[in-house]
Amino acid sequence: MTENTYLTQTQLAERWQVAESTLERWRSEGIGP
Repeated sequence: MTENTYLTQTQLAERWQVAESTLERWRSEGIGP
């Protein structure tokens, strides 16, 4: 069985080189992770 690994919002923002507020906006608009 494969174990899922989850990133925090901060880790994802760093990985994608976007601001955390951008991730929050994407989620509120229904277009983000």
